[in-house]
Amino acid sequence: MIVFSNLGEIDVLSISTFGVSVKEGDTPIGFFGTGLKYAIAVLLCNKHAITIYSGKQVVDFTGSTELVRGKSFDFVQMSVDMGNPQPIGFTTELGKQWEMWMAYREIACNCKDEGGTVESMSDWPEPEAGTTKIIVKGAEFDQVYA
Repeated sequence: MIVFSNLGEIDVLSISTFGVSVKEGDTPIGFFGTGLKYAIAVLLCNKHAITIYSGKQVVDFTGSTELVRGKSFDFVQMSVDMGNPQPIGFTTELGKQWEMWMAYREIACNCKDEGGTVESMSDWPEPEAGTTKIIVKGAEFDQVYA
């Protein structure tokens, strides 16, 4: 599993809302407020697990299959602190032309923008006040990291 860590707690609204980018500093790599959503969709589409710790708050992502005009879509859902999963307005079709390295790049650049670190871990990390951790579990993502 790959863990991205940085100081500060991500606002859950910025995870679920397009166009919210509040990075500090004069020259952030990312600034559109869309990349993390794309990465989440790509990870879920490829059967990877993603959890975000915003301080002690635990945010998990799942999919829910729904039919729209006869076509199945996996709608991305978010649950906070083990609450009921809520749809967050996009499907795993978002970023459907992205490759896994693109999802990795997105999360890694966000981490770099925030002065964070990335490491491979075998034990699940603990949430910490004042810290954001993005935890991704999946073989293909591990290969991109390597």
